[in-house]
This record gives sequence, structure tokens and C-alpha cells, in this order.
Amino acid sequence: MSSSARGFSGLFRRVLSEYPVDQIGQGITDHETRTDIEERIPDKIRQILDDENLAVKASAGKGRWTSIPWIAILDPRETNNIQEGIYAVYLFEPQEDRVTLTLNQGVTEIKNDLGTREARHHLKETARSVREKFDPTGFSAGQLEFPHASSRNSLYGPGTIFYKRYELGEIPDDEQIIQDLKTLVDTYRKYVSDEGILSEDPDPEPDSYDGISDATESIRSKLDQTGHENWLDSHFIRSILPQWTSALRGFGPNTQPTPEEVFVFDQIEALFEQIESDLEDLQSNLRTGSVGSLSPTETLFVVLTRDLQSKLDLTVNMNHVKFLNLRGNEFDLAKEEEDDSEEATVDNAEEIPISEYFENQREEITVWRFTSHGDDYPTIYQHGAIQFTDSQKDDFDKIDRGDIIVFYVTQETKNSNLRSPGKGLIGCGIVSNKRTKNESWWWNEFYGDADYRNIVEFDELYVTGDINEINLETSIDEKSDSTIEAEIEAIKQNRIRHEILNERSQELRESDFPVVSVLVDLHVENDENKELVEWILDELSTRVTQIEPDRDRDEIDELPDEEPPNRAEEIASQLTSTGQVIFHGPPGTGKTHTARKFSRWWLNDQLEQPTADQLRVVTFHPSFNYEDFLEGLTAKQDETGTVTYGIENGIFKQICRDAERAYRDADDPSKADPYILIIDEINRGNLAKIFGETITQLERNKRLGASEEVIVELAHSGDEFGIPPNLHVIGTMNTADRSIALVDAALRRRFSFFSFPPDYDVFAEEYDFGSSGLDEFLDDSPRFHQLLENSIAALQVVNANILDSGELGKGKRIGHSYLLGLNSAKDVRDAWYYNILPLLEEYYFEELGRLQASVFETEDCDLFDVQNRKIADFDVETLDQELGRLLERTDQSYSFPS
Repeated sequence: MSSSARGFSGLFRRVLSEYPVDQIGQGITDHETRTDIEERIPDKIRQILDDENLAVKASAGKGRWTSIPWIAILDPRETNNIQEGIYAVYLFEPQEDRVTLTLNQGVTEIKNDLGTREARHHLKETARSVREKFDPTGFSAGQLEFPHASSRNSLYGPGTIFYKRYELGEIPDDEQIIQDLKTLVDTYRKYVSDEGILSEDPDPEPDSYDGISDATESIRSKLDQTGHENWLDSHFIRSILPQWTSALRGFGPNTQPTPEEVFVFDQIEALFEQIESDLEDLQSNLRTGSVGSLSPTETLFVVLTRDLQSKLDLTVNMNHVKFLNLRGNEFDLAKEEEDDSEEATVDNAEEIPISEYFENQREEITVWRFTSHGDDYPTIYQHGAIQFTDSQKDDFDKIDRGDIIVFYVTQETKNSNLRSPGKGLIGCGIVSNKRTKNESWWWNEFYGDADYRNIVEFDELYVTGDINEINLETSIDEKSDSTIEAEIEAIKQNRIRHEILNERSQELRESDFPVVSVLVDLHVENDENKELVEWILDELSTRVTQIEPDRDRDEIDELPDEEPPNRAEEIASQLTSTGQVIFHGPPGTGKTHTARKFSRWWLNDQLEQPTADQLRVVTFHPSFNYEDFLEGLTAKQDETGTVTYGIENGIFKQICRDAERAYRDADDPSKADPYILIIDEINRGNLAKIFGETITQLERNKRLGASEEVIVELAHSGDEFGIPPNLHVIGTMNTADRSIALVDAALRRRFSFFSFPPDYDVFAEEYDFGSSGLDEFLDDSPRFHQLLENSIAALQVVNANILDSGELGKGKRIGHSYLLGLNSAKDVRDAWYYNILPLLEEYYFEELGRLQASVFETEDCDLFDVQNRKIADFDVETLDQELGRLLERTDQSYSFPS
């Protein structure tokens, strides 16, 4: 059959089965399936729908093969592109052998406007709203997962409104495909028509808006709908607006402007009065409302100013509160004269770069408020770090490098002998590092039972107060109470007082500034919160001095160096190639020992000085689950007694986040600092449940920054999650518990496997059999070296018999490590009595007669009490005699160490 004669069903099958998945991310070329996607299927859709008002667009990739080719049906009244609006679309997933017909939403524009978190919420709300009105027959409603979507398209899932999926082996005939297409497109037409009716006959504009952000969004929309440009733009030269923005920064009811700022405010008021009548005409035409105490005309002026600030990439800081305060206000310039001491503090202050940093990085970072006691801050300033106990580790884990933290000081102290009047904001910093420490730094670590093991560090602190009065060289435990009290007083000088902070928070957010709890997210994605943070940073910029902590880097928990283990280069090659390896073998073959030794050696080989934080270990067991590994819900009680429920990060999410920070901070991402997670006993957990949706991401080409980067949405938090390429996983697997053949196939193909059989050569390295020390007698027992030699030879025979028996297999041999590190004949006896024989007993289900016959080649061995079904209570001499007899009667080959 020719390509042109194929129906929908045949074309769908060919796209899914022949799409060049091995070339995804590479330069796009001519291909039969590309023609199917971009020409043949769209032509058939146009013929079936026969609607000139609908556009059909398609793509297999812009310059490179995409992982999710698509064919979209768009109504120009709703949208002309797939970056915004709602449209019907076929999403092909060749790597999953399926195609999905969906009513979906464009994600690019909304993600750029709102950021990922808010965009996801907006998409879900829009989907819910549409589902309340429509219910296309045969289609499901809900969110989908697209595991191979790039991070750019990670919102495909939340954007899905309705869908119907066809698996490769179950693609229906053309009649059903056409019926489904018409059903969904009819729903789409009805949606657009309903929206069109609303737009042609809009509801009256509300008399008032919920806030300045609501007013801005509504009025901008009306300007766009009516084709108006920003009318205010033509009334003054653009160079004036930066002066306005500068003067408005930090301005409020309780601030005293400079003469230059008063001049600007007069200019703003004069311009408004000059054009007020024109604004009234425009407001009447647009039918806009008001916000707060402003009139509709004043509201329109404020919104037009904000819109122009945004277009010129200036800080959008004009709002209804500021405009109301500058109108008709007679400023008292006599207040310019300030107290000499306070003026001196300001003169010594430096402009801080954090305001500019916040403007540039706001969508990528979080701004936190950190609260601590007055006598904590001398230590915070000395070390350039804030502190968290293990019980506060949830808060510690939330903070990322690059986040901004503003510091709030309370009136309380840890030391009850001290006074600490006054509270408020005293500074800020940008997070540079997170780590653990072992030393005591804070007062209640010396004199209480606190252990602030987890610290967040800053390369620079910007703090209010008189820094010259604080001794940054001396530990707090060496300072007298009077000295600490004086330092607290110096720290609190020139702070942003709590009352002023609350007042400004009420003006902008209609709520008090949050001070309860150690750490609070200030949620700058919200406009009112963003304005508050801008005001805080602007206020601090005129009050602070800079501290650069002089850290002793020896305080860092350094990872000790190590000699390379056997096969080190081979392991390193596979680890860097696949990202993860598994050491598998019988018990006692040194798998965990080698994993730890290799990790310490390799990290030191890669870096000049790695930290202990870059190597972490976890042990799987039958009850270990997704919540332990990735994230789970947890209940917490704050200092007010209120119980809240939050997300607790598991060890894998924690180390991935830390490795990702190192990856994104690196000048060359390919040389980012490596991290290693050792998973001991990896086969004892339910791997599919523990790894969950992240299993696909382990593959090298699915890691962050790779050609087929996969970002998933975690089940509990909804956080976007990817695995960075600088994270490496080493698993250990005891084959006595479970054969490698039984390991989940999806996990098995993503790891490289290293076999760890018993290694008898290590004994010559461990023990010096030629030394005189081994020839000494111990308490009239056989010579230590004779018993040790017999044990090593017998171990070879035992393992050979296990292989020959056919009952157990190579995975249940006895490892060499049980006979390492022994220093006396008694140690050798204990190794057999407490380790080797109980293991064999377990293998043979306590059938000691069968064990004697199969492994020790005898019906009567004094190491076992067959009648009482237990291991006999033998001594050193008995053990040596029985091992010697085994070596005499066996036909198995063995050798003594030399």
C-alpha cells in the first residue's frame, strides 16, 4: 500500500513503530514518519474536519528530532500557536508506543509569565473549569504523565483537560479514530464559542478590584482587547520613569523622602492633574474599576505607570498605597537632620547588591525569613552561618544555594541572664553552601543540650548595627555575659523595627509580617509579597555594613583519602559511563567494604578536598519505601503547639538536590563536583516501589542537561524532579538473599554489575605467613597459622562442594572476609562458630545430616550435634582436627596461602 493510501490507523502505527527514537535530540532529517506527522496526517485531518476556521499545525522537531512529535488543531479565536491558549492535539510518544488525543493547554507563555509553580496551579484550575462545562463521550478527564517530555514541556501533564490514548497494539480502525477526532473538536468548538460570547458581551467591570495586581491584570487585558497602546507612554519622556522608580523605592506613610524625591513626587502629581480629564475619558471607554481608596481614574494612572515600568524592565513599584500617600502630602523636610550616631551608621553603610540580584533571580530562588534569639547572632556573624538542629532538618533541606535569607531577631535569649530588648530585621545574605559540622559554636551548644549540626553558610552578610562593637574572633563561650549583652545591643542598632515592618506588611499584604517559626518562605511569586521584599531590601541597603566571615576550612567534615581497591579503574570506568553500578556476590566477599573504599578513593581522585557530605549511605530492607527514599508526608508541631503537615525529603531527593546545586553552580557542568550514594542490600527492598517514577531518570541520556532529559512531578509535593549527571549510585547485593536474575528488569538494565566471588588471594596480602609472630603457640592450642591455613584451605573445599551439590549455587558460597582480621586461634574458632557454620545451617534449613554429607563429606562431624539439631560447642583443637580430616578425605583441589 502506498503512503498516500494509508488511513489514520496505518499512519499512526508507522509513526510509533518507525520513528527514529535513536536520533532524538539530533539534527532532523528527511524521514517517512516525519512526512506522516507534518504532511499526511494533517492533510487527512483537514479533509475530515472541512473547516476553514480551524488551523492544523504539526512538528517532528525544530531542527532536532523531538521526543514528543505533535499535530495540533487550533481555532484562531482562541490561539494561533501551541505556546498559549487551548487547542486539540495528538501527542505521539514513540518511546512508549502510544499516541494520545488531548484537549490541552499551551504552557510556554504562562510558564514564562508565572514561573513553573504558579503555572502548574493555573493550568490545573483552567482544566477544572473546562471540565465543569463539558464532558466529551469516550474521553477521560485528568492529568497525564509524559515521561519523555523535556523540562521545557514538563507541564504537558497538568495542562491536559481531556484525553484518549491509543497503544500501539490497540490502535482502533479509521472509523473510530475519526469519530474520536470529531467528538473532541466539537467540544473544542463549543468551548471557543462560549468564550467568544463572553468576550463579545462582557460582564460589567467590577466597581473595585481585590488588589493592585488584580487591577493591573484586568486593565492590561482591556487595553489589549480594545487595541490601545499604553496611552500614558506618549505623555512624558521615557528617561523620566527611572527617576520615578528610584524615588518610589522604599517610600511609604512612615518614610521621610529627600528633597530630590519630593521633587519627583510633585512631578508625578502634576502630570496626573494635567492629564486627569483625558484619563477620565479613557476610563469611561474601558469601563475600569478602582482599587483601595483610589478613584477609577487614579487606579488607571497607577496601572499605566506599572505597565510602563514593566515594559522598560524597571522594578514595578508604583502601587495604590504609594500614590495615595504622595498625593497632597506636605513633607516635613526638617526631619532630614538625624541623630549623629545613626547618621554615622548610614554613612558607613554600603549599597548591597542583593536588590539587583533579587530582581534578576526572583523566579529561580526563594526568599526566606530566618528567626533567632539575640545571643545567637554574635555566633552567626562570626561564622557567617545560620543553624538548624536535626529536628529542624526539614527546614534546612528546603533551603537552596542562591536563596536569599533575611534575618529577624527576637527579644528572647538562650542565656536567661541576658537582656535583649527590641526586635526586627537586622540583615540579609545569599546562601553559598550547606553542610554539617561537629564542633560546638552556639551558646546553648556549650551550656545546653543543643546540637546545631546542620548549617547554612554565606560568603557575605549584610547587617545593621555597629559591627565594630562585636568581637568576631572570640568564641561565645569565652565571652562574659556583659560582653554578649553589649554585642546584642550593637547588633540591634538601626534595625528595621518590628512595628514598622508590621505596618508596611499590613499596607501591602493586609496581614502582619510572619515571625513565628524558625524559617518562613516569603512567597515572592505573589506581587504583594514581592513588593514587601523589595521594600525590605531597599531599607536594608541604606543601613547595613558587609561582613566577610574568615572561615577556617578545617572545620568542614573532610572525606578521608583512601588507597584504591582492587579493580578500581574498571569500576570507575563503568560508574562514569552508566552512572550506577551494583556489586553482587555471596555474603562476606567485601562488597560494602569495597563500595566505601572505592568511593573515598574516587572522590579524592576527582577533587582536591571532597567533603563527607558528598558520600552518603543507605540500607534497603523490606519495609523501606518511596517515602523513605524520595519524599513523604510528616506532621510537625511548632512552638505555638500548632500541628502542621508537610513534605519530608528522603535521602535520594536530598542528595539529588545537593548534587544538582553543584551541577548548576559549576562553570563547566561536565566537571561538577561528584556525589555518591551507596545503597547497601539494594535487592532487599521493593525496587519498583522505592524508586517510583524516577527509575527512568537513572539512564545517562535521561539525566538533567542530557539529550532526552526527563523531569517528573513527584507524587506528594508535585515538585519537578530530575537526576543530575554528577550523582553516582553504587548498590551492593547479597546473592544469598536473592538471585540477580530476580532483580527488577527495569533496574537491571540501568546498572552495570560487578561480580564479587570469594577471593582466596587476599589472605596472602592480609597475613604474613612467613613471620615469626605466627609461629607462636597460644595457650597450648595449635599454632595460629596452622589453624588459619587449614581454615583457608577448608573454605575452598566447602565452596567447591556447594557448587557441586546443585542445591545452592554460586550465590551461596562463603565469602573470604569471615577469615580476615583474625589475631588468634580463638578468633578463628569464633569465625566458624558464629559466622560460617550458622550461615551453612541456614542454607540447609537446619538439616545438619545433609549439611555434613554435602559440605563436609562425612556422616559424622564433631562440629555438629545432629541429635539435638544444633552446632556443637567445639573448641580450637576440635575445629583443627575436623578441618584437617576434611582436607585429607576430599578430592576437591585447594591451596595453602604462601
